[in-house]
Amino acid sequence: MNTLPLDLLARLSKERASRCARAGTEPAPLRLPVPQGLNAPLGHDAVGVDAVYGERIRRSLPRVGCIYAQRSTWWWLVPAQAEIGLDWRPVADYSVGALIAPERGDGDLPRLLHLPKDTVPYTHPLLLYIAACRAVGVEPVWSKP
Repeated sequence: MNTLPLDLLARLSKERASRCARAGTEPAPLRLPVPQGLNAPLGHDAVGVDAVYGERIRRSLPRVGCIYAQRSTWWWLVPAQAEIGLDWRPVADYSVGALIAPERGDGDLPRLLHLPKDTVPYTHPLLLYIAACRAVGVEPVWSKP
């Protein structure tokens, strides 16, 4: 049986409560998987960026990990706790544990859009954050208030 560390469970619970409060409903979340053959020793979270900016962000990064695509969002796998010290809200949705809500009217699971050439599924979170801020035209914020 797989068990989750207590700190991850607390983060997941907090994130779920926050998402439910914003949405007013409780959708059944999906967990973006680490594709078979890749190694994620740090755990994984996901960063969701509006699909309009996805290709621009991808081209600006020196190395890209796994990217999943939904109808209106590209989800980038990052190491767990990559939200610490960064305010993702102006540019992206941060998902603890890579738990995402299915889009309304989208019965399909998010599809794997990009698979890295090596065995590491992560995109560097700081570089992703800077690229996302640049694409959206928002000044990066380096620490949460």
